[in-house]
Amino acid sequence: MARRLATLSVRSYTASMTSLAQRLAWREVLLIFADMKQQEVPMDAFCFSVVSSACDKASRWAQALEVFREGLQATAPSNANFSTAISACGRASDWPSALGLFQQLPDFELAADAGVCNACMSACSRGSAWPWALRLFEQMKAVGPRPTNITFGAASSACERGLQWRAAIKILYALRKERRVDPTTALICFNTALSACEKALQWPAALGMFRDLRREFTPNTITFNATLAAASRGQLWPTCLDLMRQMHSEHVEVTTVTYNRTISSCQLSGAWVVALQLLEDARRSELQLNLMSYTSTISALAGSAQWQRSLSLFFGLRDQQLTPDVVSYNAAMDACKSSVGPGPCESWPWALQLFELLKEEAEVRPNAVSVNSAADACGRGSCWEGALALLVGASSPTAITYLTVLSACERAAAWQVAVGTLEEMGRAGQKLDAEVYTQCGLALAAAGRVAEALSLYREILDAGLRVVLQNLELFYSPYSVHWGVECNCLLIGFWPSEGCHECAHKTLQKLMLPA
Repeated sequence: MARRLATLSVRSYTASMTSLAQRLAWREVLLIFADMKQQEVPMDAFCFSVVSSACDKASRWAQALEVFREGLQATAPSNANFSTAISACGRASDWPSALGLFQQLPDFELAADAGVCNACMSACSRGSAWPWALRLFEQMKAVGPRPTNITFGAASSACERGLQWRAAIKILYALRKERRVDPTTALICFNTALSACEKALQWPAALGMFRDLRREFTPNTITFNATLAAASRGQLWPTCLDLMRQMHSEHVEVTTVTYNRTISSCQLSGAWVVALQLLEDARRSELQLNLMSYTSTISALAGSAQWQRSLSLFFGLRDQQLTPDVVSYNAAMDACKSSVGPGPCESWPWALQLFELLKEEAEVRPNAVSVNSAADACGRGSCWEGALALLVGASSPTAITYLTVLSACERAAAWQVAVGTLEEMGRAGQKLDAEVYTQCGLALAAAGRVAEALSLYREILDAGLRVVLQNLELFYSPYSVHWGVECNCLLIGFWPSEGCHECAHKTLQKLMLPA
């Protein structure tokens, strides 16, 4: 009789906790759980699973694991207990603990079911352990348990995080062969495969897959946005516009992300008018535009030397209740290094002003890209002083920073500064490659320092650096016409001995001598 009353009590308590857990009332669940322990009510594995699951769903992962470990000492655990605990580890991005729990199953004479495997795969795919997730997926296909729809979704997610685009496509095609396929899961895997291709820079594969398989699914906003991201990678703005037209014709919701990705496709293709029109269309549609909407448009304008329009958009951000971040600052500075004509860039002072404004921001700090963009603008404006000042003031200058200073020295024929920058680069422990020597040589060539430029070429060879035509730009630059035929003929005789026959042939062609 006492045992029967205890059983009824456990069932009553468990039913109450289950009802509360469905409403995410985790505090009340823990209160009942504490009362059960105080009343010494015997608890089974299901009871512990309910409490642990309530904590997990409420993002109280530490408490979920604490309840699980308590249950290990009090009862014989089930797969459901392990599944809940592993899920909590995954939500907490603690994949090592998730794997550790999974490997403990044999200690309790448990064979992992699909639920436990899915939980472990999801935990690994959320973290950086995507190879473990894919390994478990292959194991399930080989020896069981039979993969479920959730299994395919978790495996596809792992591929996306690991940039394993081929594996993502393979999983999608494997899912299509399954007899009982949930349409929602199939669409999720389709979307994830598209995203995996885009993130791995395999945008042609994404566009091809969308074209070939879209009729098998019902594409939603996520599908189109993932495809738009891929087309944007390839700067295919006509394709993006066509995708947006399809969304309208198929009554698929167009979002701010849709517009942002289409605008981004205009950055390198000179389609700045299209970018501005898209921004205006988005405004008229009453969508809530964000900072990315304007930053993408600024970048599109920058790519077409529309620096005045870029600055107008940038300085109008606060009127839109938007606070510029370092990315928007960098985009505006990039715009200021563009030049319409062949002469020096005239907008470089604006880049320096933007850099100073960025330094005054309370919550935003310049990064390496900021320094390089401002220095590059100075270089294009033949202002080596500004570029050098940015280099000196940079906390962690990169090789690109030094190269922009050297480029500025070339434009201003400031060969002494170029040589000093090269020496400082070596002292700073930066890698001195053929490109660096070449850029310094161009600065020397611009100042007519022929002997020093040739000496630098000697240093390239002595350092064992691989010489390719791209690194020999200084010998084919406009400055070399003043060096004299004798100098070039000397190079013709020197290069074949160093195995650079192509360089000798090119010099012969330049001098209009028979090869």
